[in-house]
Amino acid sequence: MIHLAELIERGSIITICEFLDVYDELNARKEDYDYLKVYQPDNVPYGNRQQAYPCYETLTLAQIDPEMDAAIRNQVQALFSQKIIEWRCRIRYSLSSEVKECQAFKNTNYGFIHTVDYDFAGVLPFEQSLTGGTSFFSYHWDKVPDVTHGAWPNRMIVYNGKRWHAACQDYSFEKRSVLAIFFSLEGDLKFA
Repeated sequence: MIHLAELIERGSIITICEFLDVYDELNARKEDYDYLKVYQPDNVPYGNRQQAYPCYETLTLAQIDPEMDAAIRNQVQALFSQKIIEWRCRIRYSLSSEVKECQAFKNTNYGFIHTVDYDFAGVLPFEQSLTGGTSFFSYHWDKVPDVTHGAWPNRMIVYNGKRWHAACQDYSFEKRSVLAIFFSLEGDLKFA
């Protein structure tokens, strides 16, 4: 039997519609959170935000809204038999007016192609868009993605954190918001 973690580890992208039970509450609360000016990917030092993908992020929800963080974590945990041992969950938004000026999107529809330092990652959008979402690549030097998942409210996509991916911006929206989660599971994820 193949487990969900194994499918994701092997490169599958899991899509779950109407994922969060607390989506409406989170959607309302997100407007009251404080956001920091940051950029992505954040594991690479850039001279300024415009050299990367400029965005705004909350602190982790565990810090600013522990009750909401626990509700989200519990729903994600229910997908896996292994216990979540590392967890980072936050809201992120970008502004099209800033993204248009950044180096990451010069001559392309995709931001910088990167990976994350967790076993798994997930994105849950708050807006609907065919062209704004997340694209996945076989290699960081690819110019065209293997697949792009458009944005759909409360549709969670979960993928291998080591899989090359990039944000896509839909310029018909001035503001694009997502729930971004990153996590690792206990135990050896090398399945037989």
